[in-house]
Amino acid sequence: MQYNIILCGVGGQGILFLSKFFIQVAMKAGLNAKQSEIHGMAQRGGSVFAHLRLSDGEIHSPLIPENCADMIISMEPLEVFRYANYINTNTKMIINSTPFKNISNYPDEEKIIKPLRENGAYLLENASNITLAGCASKFLPIEKHIFDEVLSELSKKSQEMYEKNKADFEKGQNYDL
Repeated sequence: MQYNIILCGVGGQGILFLSKFFIQVAMKAGLNAKQSEIHGMAQRGGSVFAHLRLSDGEIHSPLIPENCADMIISMEPLEVFRYANYINTNTKMIINSTPFKNISNYPDEEKIIKPLRENGAYLLENASNITLAGCASKFLPIEKHIFDEVLSELSKKSQEMYEKNKADFEKGQNYDL
């Protein structure tokens, strides 16, 4: 089993946290995991992305080859189009459909959402990064309790944060596909 995930969004949306979350989940599930991240202009609302590769075998590179993404998780709908060359007919796209308008000439929202919808993207409105992770977890061969254990570990400083993250994760898991 090998699973290639691209995580994308803009600075401040929690892409790097999400990458860390999935890496810890994979390791706790006994899988190998590698990641590569870019966050150059993140502090100014710039593009942030990570390649995440999970496998029960050896992983030779943290970078996902073109046309080989099994999943794209995007916190911002426009960002998906940056990674179109990684998409194939089986790629699952899990997207927060609420735009983060960080540029003055942000395109018309319907021109962004319509092709995503037509290509089978799962569009979740006002979704947090953990909500998108909950939705994505439905496609991964990892038991639910492992996700919860990692959420608990990452939120150990605050029971309130854990409860919020758990509720957001379950919201994503309960999303009607």
